[in-house]
Amino acid sequence: MTNKIVAFDLDGTLIDSAPDITNALNVILTKNKLKEVSLKKVRHLIGNGARALIYNAFNKQNIEIKNLDKLTKDFLSVYKRCYKDKTKLFKNVIGSLQNLKKKNLILIVVSNKPEFYVKNLLYHFRINNFFSFYSGGDTFTFRKPDPKHIFESVSKAGISNNFKGIFVGDSKYDYECAENANWPCILFSKGYSDEDISTFKPAKVFDDYVELPQIIENIFDNYK
Repeated sequence: MTNKIVAFDLDGTLIDSAPDITNALNVILTKNKLKEVSLKKVRHLIGNGARALIYNAFNKQNIEIKNLDKLTKDFLSVYKRCYKDKTKLFKNVIGSLQNLKKKNLILIVVSNKPEFYVKNLLYHFRINNFFSFYSGGDTFTFRKPDPKHIFESVSKAGISNNFKGIFVGDSKYDYECAENANWPCILFSKGYSDEDISTFKPAKVFDDYVELPQIIENIFDNYK
């Protein structure tokens, strides 16, 4: 029997975390005498972890960073105090996860967010039990778009061979990771991509989690 695995990204895919990330980022920007950024702009900066977020936010204001490690540490310190304040699950996520589990699919989370936040947010929203394993950007020595991030997470979920998978995400990092793993990729249209996700030519783009279980079933039915 072939194990069917569905890997999910977290930020911009399962959860709308941009409001809290924006709040923490603006604390760091104002402390460094820079302009605050809007929620809309931050949505397009999220996807590759805190360091990339800080770097891109400063770069867009034409500021060269000389202390990225410290700025990232400061950001995470602020974020740790507010990361559950305004963050929400996207609509219909729970029903979709329930449906997928009923189909005996193995679900995992593969995120570039630090594992501390991945774990605590999954527990906060009481969806941790849907997932056989979850990993963050610091769980291993590699991260998306390196396909080892997927494959090692699959291994930690107890699956060593005879499996096929689908990646569900919202950004180019998710798409590239899926491509590198030779997995079909499904992208969520309401996520945080700063590019038109249809140009990546994913297996499918979806707008509402109500659609996702049938999309996944169709892809597995036609899996090559």
